[in-house]
Amino acid sequence: MKLKILEKEPLTVALLPFTYKITYTGEEIKPLWSLRALGLQGDSLVIFNGPLRVEASELVDMKDFLKGGKEGPVICADEAVSMVIEHFDQQPPSLRLMYHRLRILAFLFRELVEETCDVRLTRKGTDFYFEGGKLNVGVATVSPSSGKIHFAFNISSKGAPPGIKIASLLDLGLKKEDVEAFTVSLARRYRAEILDIDKDVAKSRTF
Repeated sequence: MKLKILEKEPLTVALLPFTYKITYTGEEIKPLWSLRALGLQGDSLVIFNGPLRVEASELVDMKDFLKGGKEGPVICADEAVSMVIEHFDQQPPSLRLMYHRLRILAFLFRELVEETCDVRLTRKGTDFYFEGGKLNVGVATVSPSSGKIHFAFNISSKGAPPGIKIASLLDLGLKKEDVEAFTVSLARRYRAEILDIDKDVAKSRTF
């Protein structure tokens, strides 16, 4: 398994090629996962694909716990893309800031989907829907050292929890062989947006 570095510091973008499958379990949103698992130190955005299998004990969003109960995976899908982001630029980390960043990523996702697939999505928070099916999941959290985001979207519509209708990129008309390039484009848009905000901060006079 060879990690591809697509963009370097100050916000590293790394891709685990889609020929590999990694199951997202919730372990990946814990602090320093990218350093422990992949050797990436500092602010990073890691892209990988594979199933989602998040048990109740690993949930960050407690509303999902209340909805899903305590038995079996509460968040699950057979084929999904995961983006795991970690920021160290604010100490102590701010959960509010990380949810603002999650919103930025979500809006960029919607923009790219609608540009690429010529569809219209509906939105509830950071969740998007196509013809009543839920397309993605997203959550943010913090530790004493960093802020984390997990944002994932379905490649196919298989493996959803019972009673939950999901949509997928394939449903939107995106070809499976194009999903990796789509995700890389989204990651680069997020990186550019965050770094552009940093430039705005560095140029602005304060009083």
